Amino acid sequence: MSFGQGQIGGLGGCNQYTGSYHAEGDRIVVNHLHTTRRACDGLIMEQEMKFFAALQEVHHMTLKANERLTLTYGEGSAVGSLIFSPW
Repeated sequence: MSFGQGQIGGLGGCNQYTGSYHAEGDRIVVNHLHTTRRACDGLIMEQEMKFFAALQEVHHMTLKANERLTLTYGEGSAVGSLIFSPW
């Protein structure tokens, strides 16, 4: 995932994605997520759809300098985290 200056992008497992985000403090909202429309194996597509859905529900971020980005999504008992580490 690339993340910076109001833009995100990367590979969801099968398809490329891009989008914009707005951050204020530790609050973040991902907007306008666009993906390519490649078809892959059913299990990969299912996992990718869950990943894209989670990205669009992100509401909190934690960024540790040069370590990792944690994006928290969902509400109540359906809260989860996406964790990204630098290469």
